[in-house]
Amino acid sequence: FSNILIQSYVNSFGMAAIAGIGAYSRVEGFIFLPVTAFSLALSTFVSQNMGARQYKRARDGIRFSTLCSVLMIGSIGILIYAFAPQLIAMFVQDPEVIYYGVTRARVCSMFFILMGYSHITAAALRGLGHPVEPMLVYVFCWCAVRVVVLMTIGKVIHNFLLVCWIYPFTWALSTITYAVLYHRITREQIKAVGQM
Repeated sequence: FSNILIQSYVNSFGMAAIAGIGAYSRVEGFIFLPVTAFSLALSTFVSQNMGARQYKRARDGIRFSTLCSVLMIGSIGILIYAFAPQLIAMFVQDPEVIYYGVTRARVCSMFFILMGYSHITAAALRGLGHPVEPMLVYVFCWCAVRVVVLMTIGKVIHNFLLVCWIYPFTWALSTITYAVLYHRITREQIKAVGQM
C-alpha cells in the first residue's frame, strides 16, 4: 500500500522521473538479493542454535553476519555510486531519465549500510524468537513514516530529492530502533539463560 502512495508522489514529477525510478528499481532488485540471503540464513541459524542452547554460536553468527552484510552492502554501495550512470544507462538512454535514476541511486547508495544493518538485525531478532517487533518496525518506519512524510511535507516541499532521501531517512530510523531493540532483547535473554 505504501509503495502505491509513494509511486503516486513520484508520478507528479512526470514520465522521466517515473522511468528513472523504474530503471533504478531494476538495479536495486539485484542489490537486495545478497542482503536478503544473509538475513534468511541468519534467522534460521540463530533460531536453531538458540533451540540447541548454543548461545555463543548464535551470538557469533549474528556478529559475523552483521559484519559480512555491512561490508558487502557497503562495497556494493560504493560501486553503485561510482557507476550509477552506466548502470542506469543499461536500461534507458534518455538523459533526463538517466538523471533521475542516477540521482536516486547516488542518494540511496551512500546509505545501503543502514539498510543492510536493518535487515540483519531484524533477522537476528526473528531468530531470537521475536518476530513481531521487526514487523512493527518495518511497518512503522518503512511504510507509515514514508507515506506520512511524502503526503504532508511532500505537499509543501514538492521536490524529487525528497523521494530519494526518504529511504535513507527511514533506514536510519529503523537502524536506531533495531539497535535499541536488539540490545534490550539480548540483555533480557542474558538474564534469563545466563549467557548470550
